[in-house]
Amino acid sequence: MKLRVGNIVVLALIVIAGLGLYFAYVNKDIAKLPAGTTGATLAELWETNWEGHTHPPGMSWCPKCGSLTSAQPAPTTQAGSSATTAATKRPYSDYLYAKEYQVYPGKAVVDNDKYLILVNSNHALPARHSVKTEVCVTVYPEMRQMETQAARQYKKMYDAALEDGIELIPFSAYRSTAQQKEAFDGEISALVEGGLGRQEAIERAMLTIQPPCCSEHETGLAIDITRKGVWRTDPGFADSKEFEWLQKNAHKYGFILRYPSGKEAVTGITYEPWHWRYVGEGPATEMWKSGQCLEEYLNIKN
Repeated sequence: MKLRVGNIVVLALIVIAGLGLYFAYVNKDIAKLPAGTTGATLAELWETNWEGHTHPPGMSWCPKCGSLTSAQPAPTTQAGSSATTAATKRPYSDYLYAKEYQVYPGKAVVDNDKYLILVNSNHALPARHSVKTEVCVTVYPEMRQMETQAARQYKKMYDAALEDGIELIPFSAYRSTAQQKEAFDGEISALVEGGLGRQEAIERAMLTIQPPCCSEHETGLAIDITRKGVWRTDPGFADSKEFEWLQKNAHKYGFILRYPSGKEAVTGITYEPWHWRYVGEGPATEMWKSGQCLEEYLNIKN
């Protein structure tokens, strides 16, 4: 009796299906078939190796649960990229100390004029930045260093103030990143000892001192000024004759009061009457006349 072509095809399909079930049983994959699997899907399952390659439409292999699961496409944004929830999104930053402090600044903003560089906890210097410095005033054994042009301008300002009977004593100027880190970590430790949790202490510390690579002192353009008999950063400096002189004259030498009163929401730093920053004579005079701080002058929001 001759077999018809149709009968041969049916027989072949039965043999193929049987072989598929046999190998699935031997490899213990039969239990991995999705619920509701019928003979109609065996042709698709035949192409499946169960390890994440080809699977039936709408299904994917889950190695943790050991079965096929529904494969829903990830939601996408209008730009076509995978959407990420706020809970899982991690801020990106190439900041060297991001993991240590959970601070994620971008890069320092450099204007066409290098003396207008913006550095703070949102804008960090590169980890291996370098500054050419020289001594700004030689009458003190500490020999405070500043960036070369800033140092020379500070010396001019210091000498001019002396002629008016005012001495602008340089308390703290250029700091290396290592020195800034030591100072920042010291402030954190003091706050933790005072009862704050570490992350809260970091956030509180950043109101008065910047993390390493985020301080203007590391640029060599900033200087903390004090007066005779007060060898520290001094809130009372705001009521001194030295401060009064600086307010009237500092811009002539390229210096600005970097963190003025009333600008805390803009600078992110509390009022520091002792902290002065070299930006150049032209910009300093413009800011002095307008009452702008550096962020406002550069039109940059923190």
